[in-house]
Amino acid sequence: MRPTLMLSVGAACAAATLATATATAATSPATAPVGPTVVRPGDSIQRALDAVPDGATIVVRPGAYAESLTIIRPVRLVGLHGAVLTPPAVPPDNLCTRDPEAPDEVAPGICIAGAVDDPGAADPTVTDPVDDVSVTGLTVRGFDLAAVEAYGAHRLTLDRITATDDDGGGVFMAKSSKVRLNRLVIHHTGGRGLDLHDGYRDVVVRNSTFVGNLGEGVFLGDGTRAVLNGNTISDNCAGIAAVDLALAGHEGVSHLTVRGNQVRQNNRYCAGDGEGTPSQSGTGIALVGVDDSLVANNVVTGNVASADPLSGAPAMFALGGIALLDATHVTGGTAPHDDLFRDNVATDNVPFDVFADGSGTNNRFLATTCGTATLPGICTGHANGAGR
Repeated sequence: MRPTLMLSVGAACAAATLATATATAATSPATAPVGPTVVRPGDSIQRALDAVPDGATIVVRPGAYAESLTIIRPVRLVGLHGAVLTPPAVPPDNLCTRDPEAPDEVAPGICIAGAVDDPGAADPTVTDPVDDVSVTGLTVRGFDLAAVEAYGAHRLTLDRITATDDDGGGVFMAKSSKVRLNRLVIHHTGGRGLDLHDGYRDVVVRNSTFVGNLGEGVFLGDGTRAVLNGNTISDNCAGIAAVDLALAGHEGVSHLTVRGNQVRQNNRYCAGDGEGTPSQSGTGIALVGVDDSLVANNVVTGNVASADPLSGAPAMFALGGIALLDATHVTGGTAPHDDLFRDNVATDNVPFDVFADGSGTNNRFLATTCGTATLPGICTGHANGAGR
């Protein structure tokens, strides 16, 4: 913002003072607006994040930066093509690295964190969200945790982020609202492509690609008002899974919109993560205990479970194409209600194109193109190889 020119006009010499001030204003150069801070290879992105004022823009030139970033206030971070984050020798001390469930001496690529009541707790309460953070155009590679973790973010935008070879997955998010995720490319990570874990509200995921991850392409735990639109999700252990986790203080999963996604051949095998967690493979879209949601105009094909490559045992969670289930016996959650499935194409999935257990109330399947279903009357369209 340009500073305002202040004029002091005396009552006895108003005309002379005004003339002098006018001449001075005409000959003094205007104060230029502050431009973006540019970071070049050899510089520190974190040092720039710490130094700029709230709301500033930081532009990262192409090159490799061995840093794990911490963002705790409003900022716009823009990576030019070829700007890559790689793991540092020593991880930073922030909310993400203090997580008691994370291994020692590991870090995510970027930690976006609001203020919490107890940074060392497993599930701290957010006391002051971090607002208006935007991260664009970075590649995040080779981290032990997720490429990006956001906890307590409000009005967050991630655009054109590429994550690959990150052991903890692509993007992990909890207790965050008004989030926009655009044109992400999350591939071949060691976890979920996108994990909307809990406490999210008003999240939109558009035009993104989740391929080859050792987990679900997109997982949604307890939260509300998420939109998945126009994404490509393939070669993960499952495509999209929305599950009522029955977490204390939450009301399950509701008001989810899954529209216009390509969900194909999510046939990787994932062993269970700890006792009581089932192995999984071969599921396209699964809603488990989800309420008031819409699944429309998706193409879900070729989701066929793979067996454990070591023991040959079949995957325990292997539902085929589109699934709607009661969460009561899965997580202790609830039965689904008021979910609408409309104009989807589900073909060449095993064991069923549509797997519905009949639980809940007012759940409808309309104009579904499929070949096999667990309940009669679901496949009202004609399969005939559609969607192959």
